[in-house]
Amino acid sequence: MFLYLTELLIEDFVIQYEVYKEGKRLFFKPLKTIDSIDVPIFWVEKTGDAWNPMNIGDERFIKHVREDISKHEVKQIE
Repeated sequence: MFLYLTELLIEDFVIQYEVYKEGKRLFFKPLKTIDSIDVPIFWVEKTGDAWNPMNIGDERFIKHVREDISKHEVKQIE
């Protein structure tokens, strides 16, 4: 189920993402790719009180994703 459209900053590029609910996770799908950078497709799962992007290790990007989810008031996925 589609939830919202958002923008994330990746290597100084603003990338638009569609965010979907898939079970108890959020799925972030980029609307376009840029040849010179790796634009990730990723899932986010809530563990405890924090949303955690799966297979993403960049702490700055993780913080950005968490702030984006909070801004869009995604509370809990049932």
